[in-house]
Amino acid sequence: QYHYDYAKVEGTIETFLQSVYHSLTEKGILALELGFTPSVEDPNEEISTNRNRAKVMDMVEGIGFESVHVYEESHGGMNQPSSFLVACKSEECRYYWHSNPATIKINT
Repeated sequence: QYHYDYAKVEGTIETFLQSVYHSLTEKGILALELGFTPSVEDPNEEISTNRNRAKVMDMVEGIGFESVHVYEESHGGMNQPSSFLVACKSEECRYYWHSNPATIKINT
């Protein structure tokens, strides 16, 4: 997990995310690694050292992505689980996100 001076690059990140959003097709999907998954003992992300993650998530939602999901992966070979953000331009993505694997296999 990388830490950086967010105040210096906040505008750059938002510009980057807007560029990605506009370059995706109507059904485009953005995936971002958010770093290590917070534990139940960690404080609210908006007031913790992970506040940058909360800001990025807010930016992604504000840019116009219709469906935003956080995925936690514990099998990546790290000492603790990692979190990923998956943002979809189409609300249709939400249907597939919550579908079981058999439904997805039939539809592909």
